Amino acid sequence: MRRDSVIFSGLAQEKKAGRYESFKLKAGTETVDELLARARKLKETDRAGALNNIEEALGISLTAGNALDEGKCYLLLGEINVSIDEWKLALDALDAGRPA
Repeated sequence: MRRDSVIFSGLAQEKKAGRYESFKLKAGTETVDELLARARKLKETDRAGALNNIEEALGISLTAGNALDEGKCYLLLGEINVSIDEWKLALDALDAGRPA
């Protein structure tokens, strides 16, 4: 991997984490795994609710710098997009969850 790619990847991560800074304030009572478990339960009956849980879990993951949890979020987001035949969005989400 080229040095400039690593720097760009790091800057992109910092930018994403900055967007989710408010989740640091809300994080405390629920873990990423709990939010994703709830999202899995909701994904067939209440996609909007599932997406809200994923967004919160993703925000917590990004602010904590936890790449594993971030990947879990993108994987579930990709699964939801596949289930509604949003192939491009699914590919984007799954690609975002891959290690750099």
